[in-house]
Amino acid sequence: MTNEAEERTLKRFRKPSPAMIVACISLAIALSGASYAAVTLPRNSVGTPQIKKNAVNSSKVKDGSLKRGDFATGQIPAGATGPAGPAGPAGAPNPNAVSAQNADLLDSLDSTAFMRSGAVRVALTEDLAALPANTSFFTTQAGQVLITVSGTGYRTTVGNGCLSIAFDMVLAAQRCHYFNQVNSHMALIPQTFVRTVSAGSHRISLDAFSGLAADPNDIYEVTVIEIP
Repeated sequence: MTNEAEERTLKRFRKPSPAMIVACISLAIALSGASYAAVTLPRNSVGTPQIKKNAVNSSKVKDGSLKRGDFATGQIPAGATGPAGPAGPAGAPNPNAVSAQNADLLDSLDSTAFMRSGAVRVALTEDLAALPANTSFFTTQAGQVLITVSGTGYRTTVGNGCLSIAFDMVLAAQRCHYFNQVNSHMALIPQTFVRTVSAGSHRISLDAFSGLAADPNDIYEVTVIEIP
């Protein structure tokens, strides 16, 4: 009985087949290789191909460890505008700039330097009870003169009131003004014109027509300047 029992026990524990031995060896190598990789992974051996998509999340990134260069353009909002920096040094002067100094002069000369010798300014400022009125006589050289006439007047009805200007008793200019208020003294638009004159003594005459009226409250002024 004892021998039969031992034979049955030996039959249960058969000698493993070659296929079984190879399978066991492969399993042992595979298990030992994974453990080795997990424990002795070489430095800098893990790159983008080894990391699964979406494997790295916020909890696995150290706070404050990322820099601006780690983000794509537009992902980081712009900060507040900083304070203005100090003023830079003054630039070199423009060699083509025109100096504004003495802008009231032309080649260091004022306006009187461009008037002919003996140029005359005649101004008539007097109370006129009525027109016509004459300036005093004035003398000029032969050439051109610039004449300006200004004053005030009124109309007793609404409409145009006109002023005539004569030079040496010859009509030189006329100026009409529209009066939309009755018996209201209004400034007349100044009349300026150029006239060629001969050398000698001259006079300017003013006269009203087409309803223009004047009284002692009105003033007329005449200015004559010789053009060099």
